[in-house]
Amino acid sequence: MEIIYYKVICYFLIYISLGMLFFLPFVNILKTGPGFHKLITLICIICNVSMIFITKKFINTNFSFEPYEYLIAGLTILCIWFIYYIEKASPKLSKILVYVLSFSSMVTGLVVILAFKIYFKTYFLNSSSYLLVSTLYFSNVIFSMILGHYYLVVPKLSEKPLLNLHWVLWVLLIIKILYFAYSISTFNIDLNIASLFDMIMISMRVLWGFLAIFVLSIISYRLSRMRSIQSATGVMYVSTFFVLTSELIALYYFVNKSWML
Repeated sequence: MEIIYYKVICYFLIYISLGMLFFLPFVNILKTGPGFHKLITLICIICNVSMIFITKKFINTNFSFEPYEYLIAGLTILCIWFIYYIEKASPKLSKILVYVLSFSSMVTGLVVILAFKIYFKTYFLNSSSYLLVSTLYFSNVIFSMILGHYYLVVPKLSEKPLLNLHWVLWVLLIIKILYFAYSISTFNIDLNIASLFDMIMISMRVLWGFLAIFVLSIISYRLSRMRSIQSATGVMYVSTFFVLTSELIALYYFVNKSWML
């Protein structure tokens, strides 16, 4: 049972790292300056290093690295180089580097998720696509919350990036709900005879991970359109708590029972 928790943490760290790198191009580096992109990249470096440490310490304790670990290590080195070089790059080159980093995270995410599926023996129809959507869903909320804070640094920044992130969130939310319905129907999860613990967890997943996020995202979207960014960021703080809790629940059931909640 203990190793399941380590696997959940590894998935969770991958959610944060690869997902937030993917959303970097949503924010124009020429308008924010390199500070925001360096902050996101630094967070991703910390997550990648922590994931590799936990994997080597508690899951794959062999001295040799798995291929997906080399890939994450390579992406981490690229992130370190990005932080060092972005200040020196020309405006045109800096935009290209942001897209390169985002594309690299997407490729890494696809390979790593497939490797996790094989190595952690989570053989399950469409599980790779489920993990990819979950990665983007969770990191979207975290990325938006951090971006909301950055408006204090660059108050003239357009609200368009935040609004676009909300639209992406709603699309991902619909897909997540469809996966939930698919998992319930395909695996014949009988909620009437489920344990009390399972009922509480599934209820929290639905109410916090779907309903609460949807309602809060509408509020933050309207506040963002009104340029009340600080208020929108406060709402996204609450969204972060709900998505963090609900996705940890979903990850636990995915690793333990292969349910795509």
